[in-house]
Amino acid sequence: MLLMLFAIMQNSFAQLLVSSNDNKAELIDGVNTLVRNPPPDTVSIVDLGANPPRLIAELNAPGGWSAPPQSVAVAPDESIALIVSSTRLDPNDPTKTIFNDVVSVVDLESIPIQVIDTVRAGERASGVSINPTGTMALVANRAAGTVTVFSIIDKVVTRVGDVQVCDTCQPSLPVFTPDGSRALVTRNADHSVSMLEIEGEEVTYSGLDISSNLGPYSIDITPDGQYAIAANYR
Repeated sequence: MLLMLFAIMQNSFAQLLVSSNDNKAELIDGVNTLVRNPPPDTVSIVDLGANPPRLIAELNAPGGWSAPPQSVAVAPDESIALIVSSTRLDPNDPTKTIFNDVVSVVDLESIPIQVIDTVRAGERASGVSINPTGTMALVANRAAGTVTVFSIIDKVVTRVGDVQVCDTCQPSLPVFTPDGSRALVTRNADHSVSMLEIEGEEVTYSGLDISSNLGPYSIDITPDGQYAIAANYR
Protein backbone atom coordinates (compact mmCIF):
# COMPACT_ATOMS: atom_id res chain seq x y z
CA MET A 1 0.00 0.00 0.00
CA LEU A 2 1.32 3.44 -0.89
CA LEU A 3 0.65 6.39 1.35
CA MET A 4 -0.15 9.18 -1.05
CA LEU A 5 0.10 12.78 0.11
CA PHE A 6 -1.24 15.14 -2.48
CA ALA A 7 -2.26 18.64 -3.41
CA ILE A 8 -4.59 19.84 -6.15
CA MET A 9 -4.30 23.25 -7.75
CA GLN A 10 -6.64 24.48 -10.43
CA ASN A 11 -7.22 27.58 -12.51
CA SER A 12 -8.57 28.32 -15.96
CA PHE A 13 -5.48 26.87 -17.62
CA ALA A 14 -4.75 23.62 -15.82
CA GLN A 15 -5.82 21.25 -13.10
CA LEU A 16 -2.94 19.33 -11.59
CA LEU A 17 -2.75 16.73 -8.86
CA VAL A 18 0.65 16.28 -7.22
CA SER A 19 1.03 13.12 -5.15
CA SER A 20 3.93 12.16 -2.86
CA ASN A 21 4.13 8.38 -2.66
CA ASP A 22 5.92 6.90 0.36
CA ASN A 23 7.17 3.43 -0.52
CA LYS A 24 8.88 2.73 2.81
CA ALA A 25 5.85 1.54 4.76
CA GLU A 26 2.57 -0.30 4.31
CA LEU A 27 -0.36 -1.23 6.52
CA ILE A 28 -0.51 -4.95 7.33
CA ASP A 29 -3.52 -5.94 9.48
CA GLY A 30 -3.68 -2.36 10.70
CA VAL A 31 -0.01 -2.23 11.67
CA ASN A 32 2.36 0.23 10.00
CA THR A 33 5.12 -2.03 8.67
CA LEU A 34 8.35 -1.12 6.91
CA VAL A 35 9.02 -2.59 3.49
CA ARG A 36 12.26 -4.54 3.10
CA ASN A 37 14.53 -2.97 0.47
CA PRO A 38 11.87 -0.50 -0.66
CA PRO A 39 12.05 1.34 -3.98
CA PRO A 40 12.62 5.11 -3.80
CA ASP A 41 9.74 7.35 -2.80
CA THR A 42 8.18 9.06 -5.80
CA VAL A 43 6.16 12.08 -6.84
CA SER A 44 3.38 11.70 -9.40
CA ILE A 45 1.92 14.60 -11.38
CA VAL A 46 -1.51 13.95 -12.87
CA ASP A 47 -3.41 16.16 -15.33
CA LEU A 48 -7.00 16.11 -14.08
CA GLY A 49 -8.09 18.28 -17.00
CA ALA A 50 -7.63 15.34 -19.37
CA ASN A 51 -10.38 12.78 -19.89
CA PRO A 52 -9.51 10.34 -18.48
CA PRO A 53 -6.95 11.92 -16.08
CA ARG A 54 -3.42 11.41 -17.38
CA LEU A 55 -0.14 10.79 -15.56
CA ILE A 56 2.27 13.33 -17.03
CA ALA A 57 5.33 12.76 -14.84
CA GLU A 58 6.72 10.56 -12.10
CA LEU A 59 10.05 11.26 -10.43
CA ASN A 60 12.00 10.25 -7.36
CA ALA A 61 11.71 12.49 -4.31
CA PRO A 62 11.64 11.57 -0.61
CA GLY A 63 8.29 11.50 1.16
CA GLY A 64 7.21 10.49 4.64
CA TRP A 65 4.40 8.42 6.13
CA SER A 66 4.48 10.39 9.39
CA ALA A 67 2.83 13.58 8.23
CA PRO A 68 -0.53 15.11 7.32
CA PRO A 69 -1.86 14.76 3.76
CA GLN A 70 -0.84 18.37 3.16
CA SER A 71 2.86 17.50 2.97
CA VAL A 72 2.61 18.70 -0.63
CA ALA A 73 1.97 22.29 -1.69
CA VAL A 74 1.63 23.78 -5.17
CA ALA A 75 2.31 27.46 -5.92
CA PRO A 76 -0.78 29.44 -6.98
CA ASP A 77 0.63 29.89 -10.50
CA GLU A 78 1.49 26.15 -10.70
CA SER A 79 5.16 26.94 -11.32
CA ILE A 80 6.56 24.77 -8.52
CA ALA A 81 5.52 22.18 -5.97
CA LEU A 82 7.09 21.57 -2.56
CA ILE A 83 7.34 17.98 -1.31
CA VAL A 84 8.14 17.48 2.37
CA SER A 85 9.75 14.35 3.83
CA SER A 86 9.13 13.70 7.52
CA THR A 87 10.83 10.29 7.75
CA ARG A 88 13.66 8.32 6.18
CA LEU A 89 15.16 4.89 6.67
CA ASP A 90 17.67 4.69 9.50
CA PRO A 91 21.05 4.19 7.78
CA ASN A 92 22.20 2.17 10.81
CA ASP A 93 19.10 -0.02 10.97
CA PRO A 94 16.96 -0.32 7.81
CA THR A 95 14.16 -1.92 9.82
CA LYS A 96 13.47 1.49 11.40
CA THR A 97 12.75 5.02 10.27
CA ILE A 98 14.12 8.25 11.72
CA PHE A 99 12.94 11.83 11.38
CA ASN A 100 13.79 13.78 8.23
CA ASP A 101 13.91 17.48 7.31
CA VAL A 102 14.03 17.48 3.49
CA VAL A 103 11.90 19.68 1.23
CA SER A 104 12.13 18.98 -2.51
CA VAL A 105 11.39 21.74 -5.01
CA VAL A 106 9.73 20.45 -8.19
CA ASP A 107 9.62 22.60 -11.34
CA LEU A 108 6.18 21.93 -12.83
CA GLU A 109 6.90 24.02 -15.94
CA SER A 110 10.16 22.40 -17.05
CA ILE A 111 10.24 19.78 -19.79
CA PRO A 112 10.58 17.22 -18.40
CA ILE A 113 9.22 18.05 -14.96
CA GLN A 114 12.06 17.66 -12.47
CA VAL A 115 13.35 18.28 -8.96
CA ILE A 116 15.43 21.47 -9.18
CA ASP A 117 16.49 21.90 -5.55
CA THR A 118 16.48 20.41 -2.08
CA VAL A 119 16.21 22.61 1.01
CA ARG A 120 16.09 21.81 4.71
CA ALA A 121 13.35 22.54 7.23
CA GLY A 122 13.33 21.19 10.81
CA GLU A 123 13.21 17.77 12.42
CA ARG A 124 10.17 15.72 11.36
CA ALA A 125 9.13 18.28 8.76
CA SER A 126 5.44 17.74 8.06
CA GLY A 127 2.70 20.00 6.69
CA VAL A 128 3.55 22.72 4.17
CA SER A 129 1.64 25.69 2.76
CA ILE A 130 2.41 28.41 0.20
CA ASN A 131 0.91 31.87 0.62
CA PRO A 132 -1.64 33.31 -1.85
CA THR A 133 1.00 35.37 -3.69
CA GLY A 134 3.41 32.45 -4.03
CA THR A 135 6.24 34.30 -2.27
CA MET A 136 6.45 32.43 1.03
CA ALA A 137 6.15 28.87 2.31
CA LEU A 138 5.75 27.57 5.84
CA VAL A 139 6.68 24.07 7.01
CA ALA A 140 5.66 22.69 10.41
CA ASN A 141 8.35 20.62 12.16
CA ARG A 142 6.69 18.21 14.56
CA ALA A 143 9.75 17.05 16.50
CA ALA A 144 11.35 20.51 16.69
CA GLY A 145 8.28 22.47 17.80
CA THR A 146 8.99 25.03 15.09
CA VAL A 147 7.69 26.41 11.81
CA THR A 148 10.31 27.03 9.11
CA VAL A 149 9.87 30.08 6.89
CA PHE A 150 10.98 30.00 3.24
CA SER A 151 10.98 32.83 0.70
CA ILE A 152 10.12 32.01 -2.92
CA ILE A 153 11.48 34.20 -5.73
CA ASP A 154 11.44 33.00 -9.36
CA LYS A 155 11.35 29.33 -8.26
CA VAL A 156 14.27 29.87 -5.88
CA VAL A 157 13.27 28.64 -2.41
CA THR A 158 15.40 30.05 0.43
CA ARG A 159 15.22 29.30 4.11
CA VAL A 160 14.62 32.53 6.05
CA GLY A 161 14.47 31.13 9.58
CA ASP A 162 12.46 29.24 12.19
CA VAL A 163 9.63 30.34 14.46
CA GLN A 164 9.59 28.58 17.83
CA VAL A 165 6.00 27.70 18.66
CA CYS A 166 6.49 25.21 21.49
CA ASP A 167 8.74 22.42 22.76
CA THR A 168 6.64 19.25 22.50
CA CYS A 169 3.26 20.29 21.02
CA GLN A 170 4.06 18.73 17.61
CA PRO A 171 3.06 21.51 15.16
CA SER A 172 1.63 19.69 12.17
CA LEU A 173 0.24 21.99 9.49
CA PRO A 174 0.39 25.78 8.93
CA VAL A 175 -2.15 27.48 6.69
CA PHE A 176 -2.24 31.11 5.50
CA THR A 177 -5.18 33.47 5.80
CA PRO A 178 -6.47 34.67 2.40
CA ASP A 179 -4.70 38.03 2.75
CA GLY A 180 -1.43 36.38 3.81
CA SER A 181 -1.10 38.52 6.94
CA ARG A 182 -1.47 35.63 9.37
CA ALA A 183 -1.20 31.87 9.55
CA LEU A 184 -2.70 29.22 11.79
CA VAL A 185 -0.76 26.11 12.76
CA THR A 186 -2.20 22.99 14.36
CA ARG A 187 -0.59 21.65 17.55
CA ASN A 188 -1.31 17.94 17.51
CA ALA A 189 0.04 16.98 20.95
CA ASP A 190 -1.66 19.65 23.08
CA HIS A 191 -4.94 19.93 21.17
CA SER A 192 -4.75 23.55 20.05
CA VAL A 193 -4.11 25.90 17.15
CA SER A 194 -1.60 28.77 17.27
CA MET A 195 -1.69 32.05 15.37
CA LEU A 196 1.35 33.44 13.55
CA GLU A 197 1.69 37.09 12.49
CA ILE A 198 3.30 37.86 9.11
CA GLU A 199 4.84 41.13 7.94
CA GLY A 200 6.99 40.93 4.82
CA GLU A 201 9.39 38.02 5.36
CA GLU A 202 9.07 38.26 9.14
CA VAL A 203 6.90 35.63 10.82
CA THR A 204 6.32 35.72 14.59
CA TYR A 205 4.36 33.62 17.05
CA SER A 206 1.55 35.79 18.41
CA GLY A 207 1.14 33.83 21.63
CA LEU A 208 -2.52 33.22 20.83
CA ASP A 209 -3.49 29.56 21.18
CA ILE A 210 -7.00 28.29 20.47
CA SER A 211 -8.39 25.05 21.90
CA SER A 212 -9.32 22.62 19.11
CA ASN A 213 -10.64 19.33 20.52
CA LEU A 214 -8.30 16.30 20.50
CA GLY A 215 -5.29 16.00 18.23
CA PRO A 216 -5.82 18.66 15.50
CA TYR A 217 -3.83 17.66 12.44
CA SER A 218 -5.08 19.23 9.23
CA ILE A 219 -6.61 22.69 8.98
CA ASP A 220 -8.01 25.06 6.35
CA ILE A 221 -9.47 28.55 6.24
CA THR A 222 -12.58 29.59 4.33
CA PRO A 223 -12.00 31.83 1.26
CA ASP A 224 -13.50 34.84 3.05
CA GLY A 225 -11.12 34.38 5.98
CA GLN A 226 -13.96 34.23 8.51
CA TYR A 227 -13.59 30.65 9.69
CA ALA A 228 -10.96 27.96 10.16
CA ILE A 229 -11.83 24.27 10.13
CA ALA A 230 -9.48 21.87 11.95
CA ALA A 231 -9.56 18.10 11.48
CA ASN A 232 -8.97 16.01 14.61
CA TYR A 233 -7.85 12.41 14.45
CA ARG A 234 -8.29 11.24 18.05
